[in-house]
Amino acid sequence: MIVIECVIMPIEKNLKSRNMVKFFIVMAMLLGSSVASAENKQITSPDGKLVVTVSDMDGRPSYSVSYDNVLFLKPSPLGMIANIGDFSSGMSLEKNVSTNKIDETYELASIKKSKVHYVANEAVFSFTQQGKTIYDVIFRISNNDVAFKYRMYPQGETLSCVVKQEVTGFVFPDGTTTFLCPQSKPMGGFARTSPSYETSYTADDVAGKNGWGEGYTFPCLFRNGDNGWVLVSETGVNGGYCASRLLGHKGGVYTIGFPKYSASHRSIPSFSGDSVAGRDALAYYYCGQDFGSNSGDNGSF
Repeated sequence: MIVIECVIMPIEKNLKSRNMVKFFIVMAMLLGSSVASAENKQITSPDGKLVVTVSDMDGRPSYSVSYDNVLFLKPSPLGMIANIGDFSSGMSLEKNVSTNKIDETYELASIKKSKVHYVANEAVFSFTQQGKTIYDVIFRISNNDVAFKYRMYPQGETLSCVVKQEVTGFVFPDGTTTFLCPQSKPMGGFARTSPSYETSYTADDVAGKNGWGEGYTFPCLFRNGDNGWVLVSETGVNGGYCASRLLGHKGGVYTIGFPKYSASHRSIPSFSGDSVAGRDALAYYYCGQDFGSNSGDNGSF
Protein backbone atom coordinates (compact mmCIF):
# COMPACT_ATOMS: atom_id res chain seq x y z
CA MET A 1 0.00 0.00 0.00
CA ILE A 2 1.15 3.54 -0.52
CA VAL A 3 0.91 6.67 1.52
CA ILE A 4 -1.75 9.07 0.31
CA GLU A 5 -1.62 12.71 1.16
CA CYS A 6 -4.73 14.76 0.82
CA VAL A 7 -4.22 18.51 0.95
CA ILE A 8 -7.00 20.98 1.45
CA MET A 9 -6.44 24.63 0.66
CA PRO A 10 -9.35 26.75 1.89
CA ILE A 11 -10.33 29.71 -0.30
CA GLU A 12 -10.79 33.12 1.34
CA LYS A 13 -14.53 33.73 1.52
CA ASN A 14 -14.24 37.14 -0.11
CA LEU A 15 -12.21 35.51 -2.93
CA LYS A 16 -10.02 38.63 -3.10
CA SER A 17 -6.95 36.90 -1.75
CA ARG A 18 -5.28 34.25 -3.86
CA ASN A 19 -3.16 33.05 -0.96
CA MET A 20 -4.33 29.61 0.05
CA VAL A 21 -3.62 27.83 3.31
CA LYS A 22 -2.63 24.21 2.80
CA PHE A 23 -3.63 21.30 4.92
CA PHE A 24 -3.41 17.58 4.40
CA ILE A 25 -5.40 14.72 5.93
CA VAL A 26 -4.17 12.28 8.54
CA MET A 27 -6.05 9.85 10.58
CA ALA A 28 -4.28 10.65 13.79
CA MET A 29 -4.64 11.59 17.41
CA LEU A 30 -7.20 10.69 19.93
CA LEU A 31 -5.82 12.95 22.66
CA GLY A 32 -9.01 13.94 24.39
CA SER A 33 -10.96 13.71 21.15
CA SER A 34 -14.58 12.75 21.47
CA VAL A 35 -15.88 9.34 20.40
CA ALA A 36 -19.25 9.65 18.72
CA SER A 37 -20.18 5.97 19.08
CA ALA A 38 -18.72 2.48 19.08
CA GLU A 39 -18.56 2.67 15.28
CA ASN A 40 -17.08 6.17 15.01
CA LYS A 41 -14.00 7.88 16.40
CA GLN A 42 -13.46 11.56 15.82
CA ILE A 43 -10.00 13.08 15.88
CA THR A 44 -8.68 16.59 15.35
CA SER A 45 -5.58 18.50 14.28
CA PRO A 46 -3.51 20.36 16.92
CA ASP A 47 -5.44 23.58 16.24
CA GLY A 48 -8.79 21.74 16.26
CA LYS A 49 -9.88 22.88 12.79
CA LEU A 50 -9.16 19.72 10.84
CA VAL A 51 -11.42 16.83 11.86
CA VAL A 52 -11.17 13.21 10.72
CA THR A 53 -13.85 10.66 11.55
CA VAL A 54 -12.96 6.95 11.42
CA SER A 55 -15.71 4.34 11.25
CA ASP A 56 -16.41 0.65 10.83
CA MET A 57 -20.07 1.17 10.00
CA ASP A 58 -21.62 -2.03 8.64
CA GLY A 59 -18.20 -3.68 8.95
CA ARG A 60 -16.62 -1.46 6.29
CA PRO A 61 -13.65 0.69 7.36
CA SER A 62 -13.96 4.33 6.31
CA TYR A 63 -12.87 7.86 7.11
CA SER A 64 -14.17 11.35 6.39
CA VAL A 65 -12.57 14.78 6.60
CA SER A 66 -13.86 18.25 7.40
CA TYR A 67 -12.14 21.58 7.91
CA ASP A 68 -13.63 24.45 9.91
CA ASN A 69 -16.99 22.62 9.96
CA VAL A 70 -17.03 22.20 6.14
CA LEU A 71 -17.06 18.65 4.72
CA PHE A 72 -14.26 18.00 2.20
CA LEU A 73 -14.33 14.21 2.05
CA LYS A 74 -17.49 12.23 2.59
CA PRO A 75 -17.15 8.78 4.24
CA SER A 76 -14.49 7.13 2.06
CA PRO A 77 -13.42 3.48 2.00
CA LEU A 78 -10.32 1.96 3.58
CA GLY A 79 -8.98 -1.56 3.27
CA MET A 80 -7.69 -4.06 0.76
CA ILE A 81 -8.35 -7.41 -0.89
CA ALA A 82 -5.45 -9.88 -0.64
CA ASN A 83 -4.85 -13.46 -1.65
CA ILE A 84 -5.39 -14.43 2.00
CA GLY A 85 -8.72 -12.66 2.43
CA ASP A 86 -11.05 -9.75 1.76
CA PHE A 87 -10.20 -7.10 4.32
CA SER A 88 -12.56 -4.41 3.06
CA SER A 89 -15.68 -5.76 4.78
CA GLY A 90 -16.57 -7.70 7.89
CA MET A 91 -14.07 -5.58 9.82
CA SER A 92 -14.22 -4.14 13.34
CA LEU A 93 -12.44 -1.06 14.65
CA GLU A 94 -10.69 -1.71 17.96
CA LYS A 95 -11.54 0.62 20.86
CA ASN A 96 -7.96 1.14 21.98
CA VAL A 97 -6.03 3.69 19.93
CA SER A 98 -2.35 4.38 20.52
CA THR A 99 -1.37 8.03 20.07
CA ASN A 100 1.80 10.00 19.74
CA LYS A 101 2.79 13.63 19.30
CA ILE A 102 5.21 14.41 16.49
CA ASP A 103 7.57 17.40 16.74
CA GLU A 104 10.56 17.25 14.44
CA THR A 105 12.75 19.45 12.27
CA TYR A 106 14.49 18.30 9.12
CA GLU A 107 16.30 19.69 6.09
CA LEU A 108 16.20 18.58 2.45
CA ALA A 109 18.19 20.09 -0.38
CA SER A 110 15.55 19.29 -2.99
CA ILE A 111 12.55 21.17 -1.55
CA LYS A 112 11.56 24.84 -1.59
CA LYS A 113 11.95 25.34 2.16
CA SER A 114 15.44 24.78 3.58
CA LYS A 115 14.27 23.78 7.06
CA VAL A 116 10.91 22.22 7.94
CA HIS A 117 9.40 22.16 11.43
CA TYR A 118 6.74 19.46 11.44
CA VAL A 119 4.25 19.22 14.31
CA ALA A 120 1.46 16.67 14.16
CA ASN A 121 -0.57 14.10 16.05
CA GLU A 122 -0.32 10.43 15.21
CA ALA A 123 -2.74 7.62 15.98
CA VAL A 124 -2.78 3.92 15.15
CA PHE A 125 -6.21 2.42 14.44
CA SER A 126 -6.38 -1.37 14.47
CA PHE A 127 -8.97 -3.30 12.46
CA THR A 128 -9.87 -6.91 13.20
CA GLN A 129 -11.80 -9.63 11.42
CA GLN A 130 -13.27 -12.60 13.25
CA GLY A 131 -11.28 -11.67 16.34
CA LYS A 132 -7.91 -11.49 14.56
CA THR A 133 -5.96 -8.26 14.10
CA ILE A 134 -5.56 -7.79 10.34
CA TYR A 135 -4.02 -4.35 9.85
CA ASP A 136 -3.40 -0.95 11.38
CA VAL A 137 -4.23 2.30 9.66
CA ILE A 138 -1.65 4.83 10.86
CA PHE A 139 -2.74 8.44 10.50
CA ARG A 140 -0.90 11.68 11.05
CA ILE A 141 -2.62 15.03 11.15
CA SER A 142 -1.06 18.48 11.43
CA ASN A 143 -2.65 21.89 11.05
CA ASN A 144 -2.04 21.80 7.32
CA ASP A 145 -1.84 18.18 6.25
CA VAL A 146 -3.14 14.65 6.58
CA ALA A 147 -1.47 11.36 5.68
CA PHE A 148 -2.11 7.69 6.30
CA LYS A 149 -0.64 4.28 5.62
CA TYR A 150 -1.32 0.62 6.45
CA ARG A 151 0.56 -1.98 8.47
CA MET A 152 -0.37 -5.61 7.83
CA TYR A 153 -0.09 -8.35 10.49
CA PRO A 154 1.03 -11.97 9.94
CA GLN A 155 -1.83 -14.45 9.90
CA GLY A 156 -0.67 -17.61 11.65
CA GLU A 157 2.28 -19.00 9.70
CA THR A 158 1.49 -16.78 6.71
CA LEU A 159 4.18 -14.11 6.68
CA SER A 160 3.57 -12.62 3.25
CA CYS A 161 0.66 -11.94 0.96
CA VAL A 162 -0.32 -10.50 -2.39
CA VAL A 163 -2.47 -7.38 -2.30
CA LYS A 164 -4.77 -7.82 -5.27
CA GLN A 165 -6.70 -4.58 -4.85
CA GLU A 166 -6.63 -1.50 -2.67
CA VAL A 167 -10.07 -0.34 -1.64
CA THR A 168 -8.67 2.98 -0.39
CA GLY A 169 -10.79 5.78 -1.82
CA PHE A 170 -11.85 9.40 -1.77
CA VAL A 171 -15.52 10.42 -1.98
CA PHE A 172 -16.02 14.09 -2.73
CA PRO A 173 -19.06 16.28 -1.95
CA ASP A 174 -21.62 16.97 -4.65
CA GLY A 175 -20.58 19.75 -6.99
CA THR A 176 -16.83 19.07 -6.70
CA THR A 177 -14.89 19.83 -9.88
CA THR A 178 -11.50 18.49 -10.96
CA PHE A 179 -8.09 19.52 -12.34
CA LEU A 180 -6.68 16.13 -13.35
CA CYS A 181 -4.07 14.64 -15.66
CA PRO A 182 -5.47 11.61 -17.57
CA GLN A 183 -3.08 8.68 -17.73
CA SER A 184 -2.07 7.65 -21.24
CA LYS A 185 -2.71 4.26 -22.79
CA PRO A 186 0.28 1.93 -22.29
CA MET A 187 3.04 1.49 -24.88
CA GLY A 188 2.38 4.70 -26.81
CA GLY A 189 3.85 8.17 -27.15
CA PHE A 190 7.56 8.92 -27.43
CA ALA A 191 9.55 5.71 -27.87
CA ARG A 192 6.45 3.82 -26.72
CA THR A 193 7.21 4.81 -23.10
CA SER A 194 3.76 5.98 -22.00
CA PRO A 195 2.43 6.35 -19.44
CA SER A 196 5.54 8.40 -18.66
CA TYR A 197 4.69 12.04 -19.31
CA GLU A 198 2.02 14.47 -18.21
CA THR A 199 -0.97 14.89 -20.48
CA SER A 200 -3.20 17.93 -20.79
CA TYR A 201 -5.35 19.04 -17.84
CA THR A 202 -9.00 20.07 -18.07
CA ALA A 203 -9.91 22.94 -15.75
CA ASP A 204 -13.03 22.64 -13.58
CA ASP A 205 -14.18 19.38 -15.15
CA VAL A 206 -17.06 17.47 -13.60
CA ALA A 207 -16.20 14.74 -11.11
CA GLY A 208 -16.83 11.07 -11.77
CA LYS A 209 -14.95 10.58 -15.03
CA ASN A 210 -12.03 8.18 -15.52
CA GLY A 211 -9.83 10.13 -17.92
CA TRP A 212 -9.17 8.19 -21.12
CA GLY A 213 -10.14 4.94 -19.45
CA GLU A 214 -6.85 4.52 -17.55
CA GLY A 215 -7.50 6.81 -14.58
CA TYR A 216 -5.34 9.76 -13.55
CA THR A 217 -1.70 10.42 -12.70
CA PHE A 218 -0.84 11.89 -9.29
CA PRO A 219 -1.04 14.56 -7.98
CA CYS A 220 -4.80 15.09 -8.39
CA LEU A 221 -6.48 18.40 -7.58
CA PHE A 222 -10.17 18.85 -6.66
CA ARG A 223 -12.19 21.99 -5.99
CA ASN A 224 -14.95 21.90 -3.40
CA GLY A 225 -16.84 24.90 -4.76
CA ASP A 226 -15.89 28.14 -2.99
CA ASN A 227 -14.97 26.20 0.16
CA GLY A 228 -11.46 25.22 -0.92
CA TRP A 229 -9.29 22.67 -2.67
CA VAL A 230 -8.19 19.10 -2.03
CA LEU A 231 -4.92 17.73 -3.42
CA VAL A 232 -4.52 13.95 -3.35
CA SER A 233 -1.17 12.31 -4.00
CA GLU A 234 1.09 9.42 -3.08
CA THR A 235 4.48 9.89 -1.47
CA GLY A 236 7.48 7.95 -0.25
CA VAL A 237 7.07 5.28 -2.95
CA ASN A 238 9.95 2.80 -3.00
CA GLY A 239 10.67 -0.80 -3.91
CA GLY A 240 8.54 -2.03 -1.02
CA TYR A 241 5.26 -1.24 -2.78
CA CYS A 242 4.18 -0.31 -6.29
CA ALA A 243 3.33 3.18 -7.46
CA SER A 244 -0.32 3.74 -8.27
CA ARG A 245 -2.89 5.89 -10.04
CA LEU A 246 -6.33 7.27 -9.25
CA LEU A 247 -9.39 5.64 -10.81
CA GLY A 248 -12.57 7.66 -11.26
CA HIS A 249 -16.08 6.30 -10.70
CA LYS A 250 -19.59 7.71 -10.83
CA GLY A 251 -20.79 9.83 -7.94
CA GLY A 252 -17.50 11.61 -7.30
CA VAL A 253 -15.77 8.46 -6.03
CA TYR A 254 -12.06 7.87 -6.70
CA THR A 255 -10.05 4.80 -5.70
CA ILE A 256 -6.45 3.64 -5.78
CA GLY A 257 -5.49 1.64 -8.86
CA PHE A 258 -2.36 -0.44 -9.42
CA PRO A 259 -0.33 -0.13 -12.65
CA LYS A 260 -1.63 -2.22 -15.52
CA TYR A 261 0.40 -5.21 -16.62
CA SER A 262 0.72 -3.75 -20.11
CA ALA A 263 2.35 -0.62 -18.67
CA SER A 264 5.17 -2.53 -16.99
CA HIS A 265 7.10 -3.05 -20.25
CA ARG A 266 8.26 -6.40 -18.88
CA SER A 267 6.86 -9.66 -17.61
CA ILE A 268 5.52 -9.99 -14.07
CA PRO A 269 6.78 -12.99 -12.07
CA SER A 270 4.42 -15.61 -10.76
CA PHE A 271 3.54 -15.92 -7.07
CA SER A 272 3.10 -19.31 -5.38
CA GLY A 273 2.84 -20.91 -8.79
CA ASP A 274 -0.06 -18.74 -9.93
CA SER A 275 0.82 -16.84 -13.08
CA VAL A 276 -0.41 -13.27 -13.17
CA ALA A 277 0.68 -12.52 -16.73
CA GLY A 278 -1.91 -10.48 -18.57
CA ARG A 279 -3.45 -9.15 -15.38
CA ASP A 280 -3.02 -5.85 -13.58
CA ALA A 281 0.02 -5.61 -11.34
CA LEU A 282 -0.23 -7.03 -7.86
CA ALA A 283 1.57 -5.71 -4.80
CA TYR A 284 3.87 -8.19 -3.06
CA TYR A 285 3.88 -7.51 0.66
CA TYR A 286 5.65 -8.94 3.70
CA CYS A 287 3.49 -8.78 6.80
CA GLY A 288 4.77 -6.75 9.71
CA GLN A 289 6.10 -3.98 7.49
CA ASP A 290 4.42 -0.71 6.65
CA PHE A 291 2.83 -0.08 3.26
CA GLY A 292 5.05 2.71 1.99
CA SER A 293 6.54 5.61 3.89
CA ASN A 294 5.81 9.31 4.12
CA SER A 295 8.11 12.20 3.26
CA GLY A 296 8.10 15.80 2.08
CA ASP A 297 6.21 18.40 4.10
CA ASN A 298 4.98 15.65 6.42
CA GLY A 299 8.42 14.63 7.58
CA SER A 300 9.55 11.04 7.77
CA PHE A 301 6.59 8.71 8.23
